[in-house]
Amino acid sequence: MAQTVTANLLKAQGIPGQYQLAHNPTTRQLFVTGTFNYARAHGSTTSTIARIDPDTLRIEALAQLPVTSDNRDLVKGQYQLQGAFGLALDNERGTLWVGSASTGSVTVYNQDDLSLVWDSLAVGEQIWQLRELFIDTPGNRAYITTSGGYCTVDLDTFAVNYHYLTTQSGGSEAMLLGPIALDEKRELYIPDIMNNQILVVDLNTAEHVRTYDVPAADYKTLPAVVHGVEVSGARGELYVSTQGVQGRNSGVHILSLEGEPLDFIPYGKMPTDILYDAAKALLYVTDFGAPRSPEPIGGTVGIIDVTSRKVLGEIRVSETKTNHQVLLPDGAVLVSDKAGEHKQVRVPFHIDPFTGKFTAADTEERTGEKPRTIDADSITRVQVQVHGEPDATVFPVFSPSLRVLVEDDGADVEILAELPEGYPIQITGSGWFKEHPGYGPRVGSEVIIEGDGVELARVQVQAAHFGALLTASVEFPAEWKAGQEHVITVRSGEAEGDIARSLGIPVRIVEAERHMPAPAVATVDTSVQHTDFAGYPKFP
Repeated sequence: MAQTVTANLLKAQGIPGQYQLAHNPTTRQLFVTGTFNYARAHGSTTSTIARIDPDTLRIEALAQLPVTSDNRDLVKGQYQLQGAFGLALDNERGTLWVGSASTGSVTVYNQDDLSLVWDSLAVGEQIWQLRELFIDTPGNRAYITTSGGYCTVDLDTFAVNYHYLTTQSGGSEAMLLGPIALDEKRELYIPDIMNNQILVVDLNTAEHVRTYDVPAADYKTLPAVVHGVEVSGARGELYVSTQGVQGRNSGVHILSLEGEPLDFIPYGKMPTDILYDAAKALLYVTDFGAPRSPEPIGGTVGIIDVTSRKVLGEIRVSETKTNHQVLLPDGAVLVSDKAGEHKQVRVPFHIDPFTGKFTAADTEERTGEKPRTIDADSITRVQVQVHGEPDATVFPVFSPSLRVLVEDDGADVEILAELPEGYPIQITGSGWFKEHPGYGPRVGSEVIIEGDGVELARVQVQAAHFGALLTASVEFPAEWKAGQEHVITVRSGEAEGDIARSLGIPVRIVEAERHMPAPAVATVDTSVQHTDFAGYPKFP
């Protein structure tokens, strides 16, 4: 009997701008951070940490976050909250650690009453572009990932030490994200999104000891874009979620504990968090969706069996933007999203940006912006049941040959050498920049795609952290038939500032039956129960 999945869901209103979850199994307390409407032009004036009952999903308490000045040009002289983003628990001391990407600060709170214990800004310590936090109780350190490396903070004295890693392969500064994972050898695995690597840190010395490369999957001209990592010491495997580019190279890489690539499981538009349940041998992978894609989708959790390495199904949790997860001792998974399903909610954890005073509100009014309603996200408790046994059969996978052409200026194109008749033509590439005037950010070119000299599509390439990446899905020409040979040309040079390039790729058309796309992921049968919202509690 093939494996099937069913699930029971309990869903409730959470807080606006949710980021991460953490759970204390001893006290059975759940915590979630939320920071709403944070942008480069201004910090957040709506943010908190909520303590939640993991069984009923009722919000029990809220943290009143520190207020600080906002010195960005547009809002200079105004105020912001030290927004709550990354989250980790020190259960031995009964504290929770929170990172604020908006203010470059770390704050520590008491788990019971959410009172402030320590604030890095109060002692003049700023940690910019911080991301994930990890508490190593035996080593008496908190680990905080940042741009360029990571830092450690003593759990008792709060002394900060920096570990810079700016010489990773590829020439880019390390940008360490998460979630991060710990194995039985006390080694920490930290994703580096800029260089598509996993950094291994020895917790006994707090030093970086190894680096593993995470390769691109099906599309070699596009980056993998690593995001989260999990580890199974018993199986000797690392599981790395990769976001890819608009669904290309998106999924889960499996590596050995020595960094050898073992397998790739395609899944989702933009996978974010990855969670391993050793008892069930399951991976849970959230699909945030690709916001700038024509089909953003997202809002699901994929269920992957690590024995058969198959996606058993996906659970629809929200309309879009499933984000973070935590595993409970009873096997339930709690999932946060950023879908903003609950519209214009009135919250007590909002400040007036001009006075810095807390004032309840359901709408934000910020300098230079139209009024924006405060929308809350959801928390969902997911209980999965797997029926049947893992299928050990190894199925052959159609692996079409790829042809990559690279021009002298660095622009390249990748396409199937054999195109299945009737299917949209997938074209990817990188390096499609306009000429750079020597100042300001680089800009992507307008790319023209032709078939035998006839224009099929025009694509405006967007420049991003990873380069000017071309991703195009072109309608298949109706007159092209199996057995024919044609030439796909990808060129630029018509728009102002574009470099004149022309890459021609000969292709052969094959019968559609020879094209074996990955089967659609089955939607898991679910029963959904909604918890009535009891309101936000007052501050202690």
